[in-house]
Amino acid sequence: IYQCDWSSDVCSSDLSLPFNLPSKKAGYYRIIALLSRAGRTIDRSEMAVGIVYPRKSPPSFASPFGNHVRFNQQSLNVARMLGVSWLRMHPPMGTTWMAVEPEKGNPEFQDAGVDMARNKGFHILGSLFATPNWASERPRKTDSWAYPPRSLMQWRNYVYRTVKHYRG
Repeated sequence: IYQCDWSSDVCSSDLSLPFNLPSKKAGYYRIIALLSRAGRTIDRSEMAVGIVYPRKSPPSFASPFGNHVRFNQQSLNVARMLGVSWLRMHPPMGTTWMAVEPEKGNPEFQDAGVDMARNKGFHILGSLFATPNWASERPRKTDSWAYPPRSLMQWRNYVYRTVKHYRG
């Protein structure tokens, strides 16, 4: 967190801004930070946080909440206590093309984490994007994942293999 004196453009990074939650209830909260000068907002930032308190049993899996978490025991347990029932496989994990097939013709599925999440009762949303370097139309010296593939047939094959592998 930075504190700046706008008249002299001197900034320091030792400012801490505590806040109190509006409730003692566990769940998701949105924090909005506004930077203002002379009563006018000049910047705005927003983030979501999850608050978990110890409880005897986790909430129901009927929850519509989803989240991005690492597919490990600790993260899955925290997600469960927050009432999350849907997980999105977030890069670099999962079903993205660059994770599934970093080298052409050599698929590497992320089964251990997926199996762990499924065994804990989570629903999983895989993402089908992120072109690997070997398949990308990218300009040189840029990240490939945001560029389309050179061959739609290679894209089709990746999607088919991935969906077939994780069907059900």
